[in-house]
Amino acid sequence: FRQVAVILGSVSLFVAALLIGTITAVSVSERLGVIAAVRAIGVGRRRVVGELTAESVVLAIVGGGIGIGLAVVVAGYLETILAGLPGLPAAVRFFVLRPESLATAYGLVIASGAVAGLVPALRATGQEVTELLHREEP
Repeated sequence: FRQVAVILGSVSLFVAALLIGTITAVSVSERLGVIAAVRAIGVGRRRVVGELTAESVVLAIVGGGIGIGLAVVVAGYLETILAGLPGLPAAVRFFVLRPESLATAYGLVIASGAVAGLVPALRATGQEVTELLHREEP
């Protein structure tokens, strides 16, 4: 059962990273003109990358918190359902959520959110400002 939980957790983390990366990439691509304008008035690449990455981290913090909250609620609900099944000992617990496991998962979600936000931010700010401004013309 533990191996299944590790596999499901790994898949969930991978999906979360993909979703955060996709949302950030779309957000950055929609704001290329704004990013170019901000860079053109003198805001440094490091600051723009930092702000875009921070947005992704905030998204990961909120999403990870909601996900862990839902995991706790659903695990408790499933535990009560399974405890009521005939033929199963009452002392058996199927879902044991350890705080250190939840903290590790939360940390990994936040770290993957940072990486998922950093990649499109670096890609967008690595382009020439003039190229980005010409691309945004109507």
